[in-house]
Amino acid sequence: MTEAFAAVPTFARVSPADCAKAAIEGLARNSRVVTPGLAIKAAGLSSRYTPHAILLPLLKRFYPV
Repeated sequence: MTEAFAAVPTFARVSPADCAKAAIEGLARNSRVVTPGLAIKAAGLSSRYTPHAILLPLLKRFYPV
């Protein structure tokens, strides 16, 4: 797990404490989905509108199996 966390770019990392804090705040707001961190929100939004023909090769390049 440490290797996987180290592979994530530093601007996209969210500490476990920040993630838990966001989850508890989301629970208090009755939110179904909570996405902590601006970089993660931007990635989620951009992946929603990027065609799969472009997105899949990028994901394969940055996250090889």
